[in-house]
Amino acid sequence: MASDRELGLDRPIDRRQFCQGTAVALGAGLAPWAQSIAGPVPGSPEIGKGYYPPALAGLRGAHPGSFEVAHGVVHQGRRWSSGTDTGEGRFDLVVIGAGISGLAAAWFYRRERPGARILLLDNHDDFGGHAKRNEFDIGGRRHIGYGGSQSIDTPSSYSEAARGLLNEIGIDLQAFYEAFDRGMYDRLGLQPGWWLDQPTFGIDRLVRGHPFAYGGGGMESAESLQRFAREITHTENDRAALLNLFTGNEDFLHGRSPAEKVAYLRTLSYDDCLRRHLGATDYIIRLINPLTCSYWGIGTDGISAREALFLGFPGFDGLGVDLERDDPHHGLDKNDPYIFHFPDGNAGIARLLVRSLVPGSLPGDSMRDSVTATADYTALDRPDNRVKIRLNATAVHLEHAGGRGSNGANQVNVRYVKDGEACDVAADQVIYAGYSAMLPHIAPEFPAAQAEAFATQVKVPLLYANMALRNWEAFAKLGLRSVRYPGGLMNRMELDFPVSLGDYEFARSPSDPMIVHWVYVPTVPHQGLDARTQNRLGRQRMLELGFEDYERAIRKQAADALSAGGFDPARDIVGLTVNRWPHGYAYEYNDLYDPPEFNRYNGPHVTARQPFGRVSIANSDAEAFAYVNGAIDAAWRAVRERLE
Repeated sequence: MASDRELGLDRPIDRRQFCQGTAVALGAGLAPWAQSIAGPVPGSPEIGKGYYPPALAGLRGAHPGSFEVAHGVVHQGRRWSSGTDTGEGRFDLVVIGAGISGLAAAWFYRRERPGARILLLDNHDDFGGHAKRNEFDIGGRRHIGYGGSQSIDTPSSYSEAARGLLNEIGIDLQAFYEAFDRGMYDRLGLQPGWWLDQPTFGIDRLVRGHPFAYGGGGMESAESLQRFAREITHTENDRAALLNLFTGNEDFLHGRSPAEKVAYLRTLSYDDCLRRHLGATDYIIRLINPLTCSYWGIGTDGISAREALFLGFPGFDGLGVDLERDDPHHGLDKNDPYIFHFPDGNAGIARLLVRSLVPGSLPGDSMRDSVTATADYTALDRPDNRVKIRLNATAVHLEHAGGRGSNGANQVNVRYVKDGEACDVAADQVIYAGYSAMLPHIAPEFPAAQAEAFATQVKVPLLYANMALRNWEAFAKLGLRSVRYPGGLMNRMELDFPVSLGDYEFARSPSDPMIVHWVYVPTVPHQGLDARTQNRLGRQRMLELGFEDYERAIRKQAADALSAGGFDPARDIVGLTVNRWPHGYAYEYNDLYDPPEFNRYNGPHVTARQPFGRVSIANSDAEAFAYVNGAIDAAWRAVRERLE
C-alpha cells in the first residue's frame, strides 16, 4: 500500500485560506472583529475586503463553524433565552436559509413588493446552500468547479414560475447548446471505466466500458460486451452470469399480467430480483449495487426492481412491460439533454439571484459575464440595503409576538446566533427555507402533526469533491473520462463537464489543468436496512471522517486507476476541496418503502409544509423533490401564502 508520502499528503497543495477540521469561519478572518467589540452588532462585520469563500480549500459544504450551533440546539437542547436587538427595525420579510429556495423566495417577494425590506439568514459562510462554487488558481488562471447542486435538469418540465425566474435573472437556456461540448470526450476516444480492488473483488484491475444503460453507458456492441465481461470478472461462473444478465430475455414472471408484474416488481429490491430471478452471483451484485448511489442516495439493495426497470437496468427485456402503459403510478418523463450546466453548477443560479437582489454584489449584466465575475461579499449586508444577506448566522428561535393564536400576533420575532452571540430581529412575515428537520426545534409553535410529517423526510448524505490537476494526460493515455469504484470509499471520479461560457474556457487539451469531480454517498448495503436508516447511518459515518481521510482515499484511488497512464498523485494534484453535505438531497419517495401513490404532489410532506401563523415553509424538502425547480416552486408557493 502506498505511503502518505508517496500519495503526496505531505506536499503543499493549494491551501490558500485552507479550512480544516477546526471550528473556524474563514481561517482567522472572523477573529479581529469578534475580539474588538463588546457585543453583537447588526450586519456582518466579519466580511471584509479579503472575504471570499469560493476560494477556500479543504473541508467545505457543511464546513466547520456552520453546524455546531444547530447541533447544540438539536442534540444538547441548547437554548438562548434572550438576544440583543440589532436595532434595525422590523423587516417586511425574514428568510431563514439563503440557498436557491431562500434566494428565490426573496426574489419573488421583492418582485411583488418592490420596496420591501428583506433579511436572509444563513448558517454557512457563503450563500447558495448546496449550490456551491469552488475556485482554484492553477498557474495564475482561475478554474471553477461545482461543489453541490449540479445542473438545471430538463428545464422544459419547469413550471411557469420557475422558468420565468430563470429568464428574469438572465439565464439563456439556448446558450448551453453551444456552451456545452457534448462530443468532446467521444472525439478523444474517452470512455467510462471501473477499478476493481483486491479486498473487494480479489484483483486489482482497470476495466474500460460501461454496458449499463443507466449512468451514461449501454452502447456496447456484442464484441465489446464479451470483452467487458471477460475483464471485469475472473471466474467462468461470474462471467456467464453477467453475460446472461445482459443478453437473456426470459419472462421470469410468465403467467402474470403486465400490471401484476409491475406490482410485484415493487415488492422486491433490484438486488433481490437479481438473486431470485436473474441468476446474478454475489460478485455481480457487488459490482452493480453502488450504481444508483449518486442518483437515489442508496444502492440497488434499496430501490425496487420496478425502479431498476424504469432506469434501464438489465434483466427485464422478456417481461413485455411498458411502464407508461402498465403502471398506474408512472409519471410522464421529459428528457432534455443534460447540458444546462454552469461551470460552477447551480451556484451560477444563486449568484444571478444575488446580483438581482443586492446591487453591487456581482459585477456585470449578463449570464455570460457572471461566470468569471468576482462576487463582492462586502455588499451583501450593508446597513442601507433593502435586501440583506447575513452569513454565518444560525436561526435558533422564531415565535409570534403575543402568541400565534392571539389577536396581538402582528409580527414574528427571530433569534439567530452569530459568533456565539444571540441577536434578535422582528419580521412582518417569515419564510423558512432551511433544513426541515430543524424547524420543530426552533419554532415552539410548529404543530406537532406537521413536525411528525417532516420527520419522514430524511435527507440523503452526499459528498462532492473537486481535485485540481496540473494536467489530465493520464486520463487521455488510458482512454478514460470517468472511473467507478464499486469497492472504494469514493464511489466515482469523472472529468469535469466540458462547458465554455463567456470568458471561461474549458480545458480542451490533456496538457491543460483540469478539475476532476468525485462523489461519495455513504450507504450500508446488503444488511436489509431501509433507505431512511441507511441515510441516517451514512450521515453519522460521513461526519466521523475528517478531511485527511477523504484526501487519502482520493489520492490512493486516483493513483490506483491512473498510475498506468503516468499519474503521480504527489506531483499532479495541485488542489483539493471536499464539499461535505451530511444533509444533502431532499428525500424523494421510494416505492420499495413508500406507497406508490406518494410523489412530489402527494405525501406527508404536503402536511408538513402547511403555513402556521405568519410563517411559510419553502425548501426542496417541502416538495420531496431534490431539484432546482422543486426549490424554486417551493419558494413561489411560500411567497403566495405570505402575500395572500
